Formats: sequence, C-alpha cells, structure tokens
Amino acid sequence: MVRAKDRLSDKAVKAKKKRGRYSDSGGLYLHITKLGYKSWEYRFRIRGKLRTMGLGSYPKVSLKEPASSATTRASSATTTSIRSSRAARCARSQPRR
Repeated sequence: MVRAKDRLSDKAVKAKKKRGRYSDSGGLYLHITKLGYKSWEYRFRIRGKLRTMGLGSYPKVSLKEPASSATTRASSATTTSIRSSRAARCARSQPRR
C-alpha cells in the first residue's frame, strides 16, 4: 500500500519540471518529456511483458481522473489480450483441411 505522503498532489504535479516518470500509486505515472509536456500513463504487465497505456495530458486530465480510468482500461485491455491469445492458440491447434 502506498502511503499518502508518497502520492502526488495537484500542487506537486504543477511544480514538477524535470524530465522523467513520477509514480503516484498502483501503476499510475506522471510522464514529463524533455520538452516539458506532462501526461498520465498507466503501466502494467500482461504475461510478464510491461505495457504502457496513455491516459491523457495534464492539465486536460486532472489528477483524480487517471486513477479511476486506469483500472477500468487495464482490466479491459487484459481481458481482450487474454481472449485474443486464447483464440490464436485454438486456431493453431485446429487441424488444417
């Protein structure tokens, strides 16, 4: 569990200028490019591979929005990925005619 003091606040997000990724919690990151653009990313793993999903730019997307949408989007992405990989395995296992 991430402590409240380790989470990003709106004031902290505005003050960040240095390039990099800053963790909020649960895979949610603030990404700052070398030109200073800020965006929200959700990073997660599917079958051991790291995936990054863009959630929108800051301040267009507020601090509270990415946290709620990240879990919803990630669960749907995981479900879709699992379904497509199962379909591919089934297609490979079917004998060709």
